[in-house]
Amino acid sequence: MTFSAELLPEADLREAIGVLVRVVETAGALIIFVGAVWAFARFAAALVRGRGQATGFNGIRLTLGRFLALGLEFQLAGDVLRTAIAPSFTEIGQLG
Repeated sequence: MTFSAELLPEADLREAIGVLVRVVETAGALIIFVGAVWAFARFAAALVRGRGQATGFNGIRLTLGRFLALGLEFQLAGDVLRTAIAPSFTEIGQLG
């Protein structure tokens, strides 16, 4: 007697992964958006204060870069989740 019970049917697994992908990619987009708003606010404040010093702008750019890197890592995590379930050659190429 063989026992072949699935923990989670494939269709349900695909749907669950789809929801997770949307959540992770939304988080990434929000992180990038928050970073862009923060950087713009700091940039505008530096201009108003008249501190057009390169060091101040470099700090703003570095912090924006950190937000971008974190947001893009979330986007990459969404891509990895998407390709974890029966990836096509196109999806594998996009992930690479």
